[in-house]
Amino acid sequence: MIRQYPNRKSVRNRFHHYGPGTTLFVTFNISQREHLLGKIVNGRMRLSDAGLIVNKQIVAMGELSYIRIHAHVVMPDHVHVLFTILHEESDSRSNAPSSQRVFGQTQSRTCWSVMSQLKSCCTKEVWKSIPALRGRKIWHRGFHVRIVRGSIHRIVQYILNNPQNWGKKKRRRRSRAGG
Repeated sequence: MIRQYPNRKSVRNRFHHYGPGTTLFVTFNISQREHLLGKIVNGRMRLSDAGLIVNKQIVAMGELSYIRIHAHVVMPDHVHVLFTILHEESDSRSNAPSSQRVFGQTQSRTCWSVMSQLKSCCTKEVWKSIPALRGRKIWHRGFHVRIVRGSIHRIVQYILNNPQNWGKKKRRRRSRAGG
């Protein structure tokens, strides 16, 4: 029997470039929005073991020669990362022009390949280090990406202030609905 998959709309904008030279603001969520990565205590994020692993993997991603991490925050049920994929002409691992690419060869310097690698490394490390989570789905499918043009200052502030603002949006929504 052939399994039917839902028709999903691509999150990629076909008019935008998501590779080298691009600064991206990415948000990705825990499956079922479960508070797996820690909790907010007095406006500060207290990372769980899984949250520490995710944070460590993001820092390691920033050590790659073609990635610059501007800011990131691990929240209880999601992660924000602001990063730039750098040009690196001197690297012998750079991809061949698209006309010379071979089927199955990944484009390692795109938003999608970077995020796929990050989520995969986090999942493998969590499964290896935390037996209770072994084999469990960690991430929600996909992620939200926004191409950043101009100054990154407001986004950096948003990311850094995210733990202090945790829950404020929900409280505002409840107060509007109630009266």
